[in-house]
Amino acid sequence: MMINRILQITVLLVILLFQNQIQAQEFGGYVTTEQATETASTEYNSDEKSSIYIPKNGLRFEFLGSLIFPGFKIGMEKPFSYTQIEKFRRNKIKRLYKERYLSYSMGMYYQDNYHTNVFPQAELIARRQKSKGFYYERSLGLGFSRTFVNSSTFSVSDDGKIVEQPLSGNWYGLASIGGGIGYNAYLKNQRPYSVYLKLHLMVMYPYNTFVTPRPTIGIGYNYNFSGLGEASPRLKYKVKRR
Repeated sequence: MMINRILQITVLLVILLFQNQIQAQEFGGYVTTEQATETASTEYNSDEKSSIYIPKNGLRFEFLGSLIFPGFKIGMEKPFSYTQIEKFRRNKIKRLYKERYLSYSMGMYYQDNYHTNVFPQAELIARRQKSKGFYYERSLGLGFSRTFVNSSTFSVSDDGKIVEQPLSGNWYGLASIGGGIGYNAYLKNQRPYSVYLKLHLMVMYPYNTFVTPRPTIGIGYNYNFSGLGEASPRLKYKVKRR
C-alpha cells in the first residue's frame, strides 16, 4: 500500500512538471537590443550592439549527501521572472542577469542503520549571473518527507503475537533554505547545461515532538533542451550609466 502511495505521488509530480510545457509558447533564445529598447530606458545608445539572453526551463539532477550519507534529487526548474542589467563604464559594458525560478523536485538520501528519507518539494530560486556564466543562487523550499526504517520493526498484536511491520516509518512537514555557486556554460560557449555546488538546510517537523535540522550538500547538473519547451519569463531590461 505504501509503495503504491509513493508511486502515485511521483506520477503526480511528473504531471505537474510537464503540464505547463505542452502549452509553452515558442520563444527565441535571444532578443535584439533594438526590440528590447522599445520598452526599456531611452538612455541606451542603439549603436552599441547587445543581445538579451533568455533563461530556459531546465532538468536538474543533484548528487545529495546528508553529511556522509548518500542521496540525490531530480526535478525541473522553470523561470518566471528575468532582468538583464547593463552597466556602462569607460566604454565597457558590464552585464548582469537576475533570474527567478520555480523548481519542483523529488529527493532521497539513505542513512545506514537508521532510515531512508524520500522528500518531494517545491522551491523558489533567486539567481544572479555574470556575463561569463558564473552565478550564485539562494532558495526557499516547502514539501513533505516520508522516512522508511532501514531495519525490521515489529509490533505486538492484541492477542500477544509478534507481527513484522513492513515499510515502517513516519511522515513529516519539510522546509528548506539553500545557497550555492555555479557556472552556466550557455552564456560563454552556447552549451545547454550548467553545473553547481549547493548547501541545503532542511528542517523536519514534528520530529519526536520537536524540530530537527538536516544539513546537506549537493553537486548538481542542470540541462536545458527543446523537449521541455521554451521559457517565457516576465522580462525587464535596465541600462545604467556612470
